[in-house]
Amino acid sequence: SLLAACAPPPVPTPAAAPTATSLPTYDGPLAPEPIAGPHFESLTYGIQAFLWWSPDARTFDLEMIRLMNFTHVKQIFAWEDIQPRPDVWDWSRADEVVAEVLYRERQLVARLDHPPAWAIVDPATRADGVPFNVEAYAAFCGALAARYKDRIAAYQVWNEPNLQREWAGHAPNAAGYVRLLGACYTAIKAADPA
Repeated sequence: SLLAACAPPPVPTPAAAPTATSLPTYDGPLAPEPIAGPHFESLTYGIQAFLWWSPDARTFDLEMIRLMNFTHVKQIFAWEDIQPRPDVWDWSRADEVVAEVLYRERQLVARLDHPPAWAIVDPATRADGVPFNVEAYAAFCGALAARYKDRIAAYQVWNEPNLQREWAGHAPNAAGYVRLLGACYTAIKAADPA
């Protein structure tokens, strides 16, 4: 018995790593249930998600967002991914993201930024100081709003335009951002008034 008392404790067997088949799927009940209670019924909360590149991660992340009872999901709709060239449009991933967010009964907030290389200009060549082709950006905003009319709850026009890294490496320009915001707002409202 003295030897048994001095023996090291047994080493626990590691749990098996989760597999793709153990993740929540669309068909069948999921546990646990979403967080609920009277304090959640009148509140809405949003969360930024990165749903673009991996369908498996998108499914898992949106299910976790649903279970945490977030009502709104903000996702980047990168202009450079949807319109890589002036005459080329690729809606495939955007369609998947919109469909999956709506399937999970969440509200979508679309963040519109990340200009394609072809749309970046020298702000010194523009009277408004915007380092992007404003007219092309407005066309992108309008096309996206028309395609997803009544399926996007809100739009974030650009991200952190007060930072040089978000303004194509140029000094931020408040008047230029207002010009960009106005052009995108007008295009969105024309395509999706609600």
